[in-house]
Amino acid sequence: MFAWIRSLFSPAAGRKSPVDLADLEPRDANPVVAACITGRQDSEPKATAGCWEHAESKPEYERFRASFCLPTGIKLTDVIERDGLSPLRNWLHFESDDAEPKAFIRLMLALADRGESFWDQPGISLFLEGRWSQGGGPSPASDEALAILAHTLGKPIKLFFIKKPGDPLWVNTYEP
Repeated sequence: MFAWIRSLFSPAAGRKSPVDLADLEPRDANPVVAACITGRQDSEPKATAGCWEHAESKPEYERFRASFCLPTGIKLTDVIERDGLSPLRNWLHFESDDAEPKAFIRLMLALADRGESFWDQPGISLFLEGRWSQGGGPSPASDEALAILAHTLGKPIKLFFIKKPGDPLWVNTYEP
């Protein structure tokens, strides 16, 4: 799993260190997030998504909305509406400007496609690459939504990121 994660944060082959932020402008403006289940040795399933994927992610969003349920059998989207969790509703929408929700949705769908239950998993790890001009971490909307999501799901979520290319790895942990 960690080789896959390290490849997200490693400079491209042949690039001289230190990494020039201008060379990485597309990732700064269009961050990419990789998602996997915390602690899985095989790193499968995994999912990736870019920030600017909107219409492309609509079918996955619709499938997720229709199928992802809490252990009680109630759809997550129904809980979001019932409890007035508009930050989470807006964040999970396919038109969100964040990559984290798209990667999360893809990971949940990949688990379902493998016949695995999310509720048997220990938690979620997200790996964010980009947004360096803003400190490399989650946007304020993602930070708020991830905290709400961890609480709603009852599972920890870890978001790994670097503040700028060449920096050490940081982690934000969202507990239920």
